Amino acid sequence: MAQAMDTDEDGAIQARLGAQIKARREKAGLSQGALADASGVHRTYVNQVEGGHRNISVNLLVRMATALGTTASALTQGLGRTNTE
Repeated sequence: MAQAMDTDEDGAIQARLGAQIKARREKAGLSQGALADASGVHRTYVNQVEGGHRNISVNLLVRMATALGTTASALTQGLGRTNTE
């Protein structure tokens, strides 16, 4: 039986996802405000996502990925891996 992830690992996953979104946004040359507008959220929410402080919905993940010209699966690739695995 698989073990449940603890909240520390949840936070680490959120931080890795946020870093991935930020890197893609910067590569695309978008501001947080532009990504927010394209995703239907406020700029401060994008800031919180990129900082790893928000656990976003699948719907928002897809909207952000679309705005970044990528896929949700590309943004989440490898998020569950840690250095101890």
